[in-house]
Amino acid sequence: MAQTDPVVIGYQSNKFVKDSSTKVLTLYRPSDGSGYDALRSNEGSDYQVPLGSKFTILKCTITLSSDNANYQGVTWWQHSSAGVAGGTQIFGHFTPQVPTDTYTLPYELPVYMEITAGNYINTQHDSAQIVETITGVESDA
Repeated sequence: MAQTDPVVIGYQSNKFVKDSSTKVLTLYRPSDGSGYDALRSNEGSDYQVPLGSKFTILKCTITLSSDNANYQGVTWWQHSSAGVAGGTQIFGHFTPQVPTDTYTLPYELPVYMEITAGNYINTQHDSAQIVETITGVESDA
């Protein structure tokens, strides 16, 4: 019987063996406003890590959505409720200012953070003008 190589998924050096319960997801913040909001799945609902699973964040992209945007603070929290303050902080980033031009400025950051079952990923912005996406792998816990 011929042996086949396993299918692997991931980003950069972080790889996972693809099986029936492992999938790559991209989550996004639905608005660029200030305050707290939960990241959403492609189906448009707040993403909650399913019971028996974990979500490993591998890449985040933070884009200042306006030219001449001020410096921006971005924080992520792991919490059992969607879009609320508090929980366990898992990420903090402070972006530089966008030059006065007619373009936006994206930052792509490789990361490795595990979110446990039952939790949402809530984001907090100091002010408006930021959009975020993250890419990660949902797998068995």
